[in-house]
Amino acid sequence: MVPGSGYAPAVSGPSTKNVDGPDPLIGRTLDERYRVLQQLGEGGIGRVYLSEHIRLGRNVAIKTLLTRYESMPLLQERFRREGQALASLTHPNIVTVTDYGFSDGLPYIVMELLEGEDLAALLSRREVIEPTRALRMMRQMVLALAYAHEKQLVHRDLKPHNVFVRVLGPRDDHVQVLDFGLARFLNDAWKHAPKLTAQGALIGTPAYMAPEQASGQEVDARADVYAAGCVIFEALTGQRVFDAANPGDMLRAHMLEAPRTLSEADPGLAVDPALEALVARTLDKSRSLRFADGAALLEALDALGPEPARRVGPRPERGSSPKPPTLAPTQTGGTPTRVSSAQPVRTVSAPIELPQSRLPLVLAAVFAALVLMSIGAGAVYFIMRPGPGLEDELAESPTSSEVPAEAAEPAFPTVAPRAPFADDVPEPLLTIYRDLENSRGDWHAQSSTISSYQSEHPTDPRAPLLLARIYVGEQLFGQALFQYRQAYTADPSVRGDPHMRNGMLRIAREEPQFVAASALIREAWGPGFADAITAYLRHEQMPAAEQARLVELHESLTGP
Repeated sequence: MVPGSGYAPAVSGPSTKNVDGPDPLIGRTLDERYRVLQQLGEGGIGRVYLSEHIRLGRNVAIKTLLTRYESMPLLQERFRREGQALASLTHPNIVTVTDYGFSDGLPYIVMELLEGEDLAALLSRREVIEPTRALRMMRQMVLALAYAHEKQLVHRDLKPHNVFVRVLGPRDDHVQVLDFGLARFLNDAWKHAPKLTAQGALIGTPAYMAPEQASGQEVDARADVYAAGCVIFEALTGQRVFDAANPGDMLRAHMLEAPRTLSEADPGLAVDPALEALVARTLDKSRSLRFADGAALLEALDALGPEPARRVGPRPERGSSPKPPTLAPTQTGGTPTRVSSAQPVRTVSAPIELPQSRLPLVLAAVFAALVLMSIGAGAVYFIMRPGPGLEDELAESPTSSEVPAEAAEPAFPTVAPRAPFADDVPEPLLTIYRDLENSRGDWHAQSSTISSYQSEHPTDPRAPLLLARIYVGEQLFGQALFQYRQAYTADPSVRGDPHMRNGMLRIAREEPQFVAASALIREAWGPGFADAITAYLRHEQMPAAEQARLVELHESLTGP
């Protein structure tokens, strides 16, 4: 399926609005078998269409890449690989992929057309799902995970939007898990295939991401177990495990804060200790303490009593938080000290399972504990639209902290570029800027000083610009890209910084960061960046593979 599309193929409810004018795909026939009838929805890099199987006279849902991504080999290869593997999955609780292929260069995947709505739609109506019914739904969701894990497939983007519910009767629902577009294959058949996801890329949706996933590490079935715990929590209480105003704060909460119990989130719910313990185990910061996979979680669910949760009072409003956030225990048993913004930055010992090289964990209190990670094996970054809307499901209801990874690029910014360090640069940033200009200073100390400043001035884009410049110099390209994204999101005018331009050119040469860096370059500079690539290629020496990536980026900027 299309990575990041976030679309549940359904008969009822989807938007058919096409803001770009007439869709050239509508009315087209793919491979003489599928007639495209109308657009059902659009996500980060893909569209879903209501289509007709001409020979069978049956309606189906077809996913395609957006036109601007059709020429990107990495995405085409991911699309092909997913279609090939997912077509082999046959389970009543997983949406059926019936076909995949290329039609005149356009990749597509064919799925069954579902009737009903996703769990997110049920919850968005503030519908109070009776606890026993909710657990029956969740068991079907976990059945799907257990099957996928048995087939060595990790979903990586499990969330209410990807849990589709068809109501069969007053107490009977059929649940199917959708959109394995970000799935990761673990079996031997795929072990030696080229990686299609950048190391350090944030893959998933922040509100449902395991700590190790949020830090850019490779994940296994236990990340799905964590996400399943988040969905179970939300289905029972109507509340997310954590609420945050933006994706960054959401990620930090999942990495550091201790979750509420079900009873704390919903005092009107009477919950047996066994169910509380089950959900707490799925949400453990340490993946080694979670259930090993979907099968183990399913076994624990089936071991619960006949009525492990029941409604005894009204549900609180969504988003209310009776319990203030607290920091989660570390693996060594202690609890990190909460730090005020006026105090020196401190580091904590191993709050989650992370590589130990280059691991300063910086804490500050900006409504909640903040984590700024510099991890040699990968750092958090995400591709998102700036502005008030943080959800990219169908470009509807832009109010949540759900930002599917690899989301679509926004319109080219209208804010004029500027030189952010030209004047009025505060200390200590000015001193570090001058040291960098003269190749002076220790980068560890500089990073620590900038992070301290950043905790007190989180909206100043110059702090992440300097961090990114340092990280590029140390070849920590995932971390650098994250900081450039943070700076640009805070203030699009920083694209006028020549060091950001040069840094992005250097990052785009790297295969793991190429797709994400290309997206930010298109977003910040647009086609005009092609001239910078030409000049860079003329003056910089680099391996042929890196040169080919920049040429590909240049062609994508100047092509139709």
